[in-house]
Amino acid sequence: ALAFAIVAVWLVKAHARPIYYASGKSVALQPCEVASNDDGFAFLTSAGGVQTWGGGHPSFFTEAATNVSSNVVSVIGSKDSFAAIKDDGSIVNWPAETPYGYANYDGMGSATSEDLGSEVVSITANWGAFAAVKADGSVVAWGSSSNGGDTSAVAANLSSGVKVVHYMRRGFVAEKTDGTFVVWGFSSVTTGFDAISSQMASKNVSAFFSSLSSCAALFSDGSVVSWGSGDGSDSSGVSADLVDVQTITANEHGFAALRGDGRVVAWGNANYGGDLSGVSADVASGVVSVVGSGTAFAALKDDGTVVAWGQASKGGNATGMAQALSMSHIIPNERAMAAIKSDGSVVTWGDANSGGDISSDTNLSARLASGVVSIKQTYHAFAALKADGSVVAWGKPSHGGDGSSLEGLDGFVKIYAGLFAFVACRAGCDVHSCVAWGDEQHGGRIDYADFPTTTTTTTQTMTTSGTSTQTATQTMTTSGTSTQSATMTATMTMSATQTMTAPMEMEISQSVRAASCLLMVLATVAGL
Repeated sequence: ALAFAIVAVWLVKAHARPIYYASGKSVALQPCEVASNDDGFAFLTSAGGVQTWGGGHPSFFTEAATNVSSNVVSVIGSKDSFAAIKDDGSIVNWPAETPYGYANYDGMGSATSEDLGSEVVSITANWGAFAAVKADGSVVAWGSSSNGGDTSAVAANLSSGVKVVHYMRRGFVAEKTDGTFVVWGFSSVTTGFDAISSQMASKNVSAFFSSLSSCAALFSDGSVVSWGSGDGSDSSGVSADLVDVQTITANEHGFAALRGDGRVVAWGNANYGGDLSGVSADVASGVVSVVGSGTAFAALKDDGTVVAWGQASKGGNATGMAQALSMSHIIPNERAMAAIKSDGSVVTWGDANSGGDISSDTNLSARLASGVVSIKQTYHAFAALKADGSVVAWGKPSHGGDGSSLEGLDGFVKIYAGLFAFVACRAGCDVHSCVAWGDEQHGGRIDYADFPTTTTTTTQTMTTSGTSTQTATQTMTTSGTSTQSATMTATMTMSATQTMTAPMEMEISQSVRAASCLLMVLATVAGL
């Protein structure tokens, strides 16, 4: 019997990747995910590289390309820029040609590359600024000074002891190990905070919430405190009702708190949903969730019905939905609402131009009559993922509401949304499997030429105990900065009865499997 062993190994550079915390507007914590900001998208590859598109100018995706081609573990987006955390704790921020973010930290006021070093353990982004917590408990911020990019007024309090920075729309709240809090940014975050700071320190804060002009904190005992410079900063008028609160929803100028008994309590600008007088009886019990558009709220009840209030033309009037029972999820954009029913159909209300009326388009209505499993939203449009892997979009075309380019396409498993565009991706970890639509200057078009495929050829030579030598060549094609990788050890013993065993040390990629099969065939030929 002829016996021999063949060992084929494909090696890849791998990095031990610690888990980092990131919070804010857009986050891609895992490889093969997509982060977004107002201007575009960033795709985190399996090799720890970042591929970006959008931004309206080339530097959006070329400026930091060499610095984010590998070793990235997380990406987060602010208004017009991205920040990437690398596996050594360093940060890369791009692009430079905006007032909100600066590549390699140049020109960021108090923040410099030396300040950040390679000790960042968490990063938080809001609408225009970033804040990073370092291993020594200090905080470094950059970006829009009015939104929290400038910490000079509170620098002494941020020099040590910070365990986490919480997101607010236009500022930040730092929680310290001694139980105190530090706020900075726009007046909506800083105004009135001193008056309630002692209350904050004496209780356990569960979560923070913010509108454009005010903030609210939910304590673990179910009580609430608010502050700020505008509508919603004063919740004293409903303080007696703010008990056993489970969560809070904010829109641009109001708040809605959901209590444990299913009752909703609201405060803020009456025109934006801060006044429940028209629907108070309907939301006095049985509410299971609340969502907010820019100017309205909608409550889903335990019987599958929905109650809406606020600006009627922008999602605040769901009267026509009174008989639309069995709703399971409500998704708001700036001016409209969409709800998925338990049978997979979709109903909408609010501004028609923003996707609030699908009844006028019979083809669209038919496509949304069944099979919808999830919906994502941009500022003025919606996109639905169906069970068959197809995608349906509607709303303002400049915000991704024109889904004509998606017709006939399927196999999608996830949708991502920016402010003006969508991205739908199929399974796998390749930007070429994704499709974008919406405003091209804001990420609605992927130029695949920016992420070209590359070809790597591996040659394996085998010499048997006889005189014949067999050579196998395997070509592997990858894309962009992502390096396709796998490690395999295959041992095959050929006997007179041609028995083969091939124990694998790990699951291998399809391309590696193909190479393995080719080697087996050659081994069999050699054995004969």
